[in-house]
Amino acid sequence: MTAMDVRYWSFFGLGLLSLMLLMGALAVWWQARVLQRSQHRLPGWRPRPSASGNAATRGNRWLSASPRLAQLLARLPGIERYDRFLQQTGWPLSSAEAVLGSGALAMGVLVLGALLGTPFLLTAMAALTAVGAAQATLVWRRQHRARLLERQLPDALSLIARSMQAGHAFSSALQIAGQESPAPIGGELRGVFSEIQYGESPNEALSHWAERVAGEDVRIFVIAVRIQSETGGNLAELLHQTAALIRERQKLRGTVRVLSAEGRISALILTLLPFGLATMLTALNPGFMAQLWTDPLGVRLLTLALGLMGLGMLWMWRLVRMQP
Repeated sequence: MTAMDVRYWSFFGLGLLSLMLLMGALAVWWQARVLQRSQHRLPGWRPRPSASGNAATRGNRWLSASPRLAQLLARLPGIERYDRFLQQTGWPLSSAEAVLGSGALAMGVLVLGALLGTPFLLTAMAALTAVGAAQATLVWRRQHRARLLERQLPDALSLIARSMQAGHAFSSALQIAGQESPAPIGGELRGVFSEIQYGESPNEALSHWAERVAGEDVRIFVIAVRIQSETGGNLAELLHQTAALIRERQKLRGTVRVLSAEGRISALILTLLPFGLATMLTALNPGFMAQLWTDPLGVRLLTLALGLMGLGMLWMWRLVRMQP
């Protein structure tokens, strides 16, 4: 394989990964906007203000084990949101570990590229791709955990309701559900019960839980409990009804995913088709495709094509990812 082929395949692979990571970042940004609008649609939900006395902590989490580093991280814009994102992954990863790890990964790639004599632009793209891949792993973990938690939530609510009907108080029912439910919701409910044991009111402990997780169904449960505590009524029956409502919402989301499966497969094929075609043409006639990265005009055309493809891919995935 010649040096030109190595440059091409490196540029091709990094371009594909960069586009995919850009689409993933934009999709995460869009989901954050949708979640923010959903919070405004839920009338009883108000996020708990962050601790103003010590900026180095967010809730019960420290940004870093080092107080000085924690104070430095607290000055970064958006660090509170990023720390909540890390908490929602379920991994014991602090903001300091994530930020320093990303920086070390990028520096390692840059040093490796310098040692290999790779052009700086290509090395910088590789460093951004490596950091983006690490963040994409965290995003996947967060989404996977949120889906698993929401699937387990109706059964946990039914267990809490049955425990209350058997004569247990609400906090005791939370403890029972936390002990009997599988991970991750079992651990979350045990955390809520621990906060109540340390003196928090049930409403406050549930509000803290709603902040920690990424999902609207949990917020529906929290709002239902808060409204019941203000207006009165049969909480066990309310929890049974809330569990039934969440199950119906999940069935509706499943129906939407089935109906949009064809569109998602088509979007995936259209996303990969240009890169597959470019690979085939390069294998058949390397000199034909080499003009795109050896000639200055070809580089500009290739950059424009990748940008337009990125916009098209984002629009296609936006159309097929609509959720109820």
